[in-house]
Amino acid sequence: MSRWPSLERGYVASDKSSFIAKGASPRVWFDASVRPNVSTSEIAFILLTLALGLTVTISAAGMALLGAWPASILAGCEGVAVAAFVFWHAQRFRQQEQRIVLTDTTLSIAYRASIGSPPTIKQLNPAWIRIERQRRTEGECMAAYFRLRNTRIPFGEALTPSERESLANAVEFALNERRQPRMLVAAAASLSASK
Repeated sequence: MSRWPSLERGYVASDKSSFIAKGASPRVWFDASVRPNVSTSEIAFILLTLALGLTVTISAAGMALLGAWPASILAGCEGVAVAAFVFWHAQRFRQQEQRIVLTDTTLSIAYRASIGSPPTIKQLNPAWIRIERQRRTEGECMAAYFRLRNTRIPFGEALTPSERESLANAVEFALNERRQPRMLVAAAASLSASK
């Protein structure tokens, strides 16, 4: 079961018809859903955050009993802030799901711009798209982007560098495969025109 039900129900029908631009060819060259690898369920993470808060509360109460009440106030505030930040970061990470669909006429990317926002769908012309990778000195793929003139759309942000590289290679291969038949038709047309 997906953690992004609105993507499945509202944007990607089982036949992918709602994801393909009107009048487009139904041929799908690439279709992938990218989801972050989450090691705990949402309930387990909430329980872990509550356990952290309980630990901080107990230590703050101990400091207050020893007469260090200013330190207990600071420890309590620090614990709440750390727990809130960890919970916010985990929720944000869980929503980095993306859907990438390449057809003959469009490359569609669905993603969430922020926590709680509805999915955003960008449709680009695949004829002009190239894949751009940002690498570290060790050669790891730290970021991958769809590049179309001045537009740069990141993808695979929640993946590890090796997974991101693999996804970028797969999308690049699909884009090249999509372009190949058109090149062969254009070459055949120019050969027949020269005769």
